[in-house]
Amino acid sequence: MTDKTPEIDPTTKQLLLAAQNEGLGSAYERVMLQDLLPRLLQKTKAKTILEFPAKITKGWDNHVLLKDYLVTVADYDFSLRNSWPFAKKPRFIAVSKKTGTFDLVWNFALFHQHQRMFKAMDIMTNRYVLLFTPNFFNWGAPLHWAFHLVTGTGCSHPEHGPINLMYVDGLANFVRRRGYRVLETGYFDLPPWPDFAFSKVELGKHFPFSLLWSEQKVEQSKKEEFDYKSMYETIEKSATWERKGVPRWVQSILAHHQFVLAEKM
Repeated sequence: MTDKTPEIDPTTKQLLLAAQNEGLGSAYERVMLQDLLPRLLQKTKAKTILEFPAKITKGWDNHVLLKDYLVTVADYDFSLRNSWPFAKKPRFIAVSKKTGTFDLVWNFALFHQHQRMFKAMDIMTNRYVLLFTPNFFNWGAPLHWAFHLVTGTGCSHPEHGPINLMYVDGLANFVRRRGYRVLETGYFDLPPWPDFAFSKVELGKHFPFSLLWSEQKVEQSKKEEFDYKSMYETIEKSATWERKGVPRWVQSILAHHQFVLAEKM
């Protein structure tokens, strides 16, 4: 690791150690979300927060919020509570009709496939909603759909869903029509690689030769202790576009996700 690598704060270190088996793309996304969430919440008066549900994030991305906010994670079978990797914990609940309200309710990359989820979010929030969805126009999308075309498989990835909810203006219009005022829209998760969406395992099922290199890497990684500092250095080097900023039209192509923060009228 070079001397120019920024010092890693304890929260980021814990997050990287917890997510060490998820791969670079997931780790990058988590670190960027760790930076974005507190910044967005500073624009609100929220104190109580619910992630509903936390199927994709495992609730881990709330870790950075625990110091300043009362965080609740929707965890229907308490599997997330039982596998929580950090010392400080949020409140875990199985959501029901008796669930109370929260200042802000947010969802990561599930809402667009289950639009009726928004009705529940609307009931449970007393002020704000924050929605993240995959960016349909990411430059990896053509390769993603080519994969399904060539393999003849249907899409069950998060990138599958109504296009109008997978770009910023469409997502913003959705919440406006439901009585919300949009506070901020934007893009995040802008690494220098496209969002293919399919995994190496899926690729290997249809093109076995593609696993030869990845299997060697897996065997090698098993013999090595996880180097979170090296991972962080790679993430920081990959975050040039995200840190320094690029024109919004460029973001709309590079970004893996977009978001809308909105307030009830």
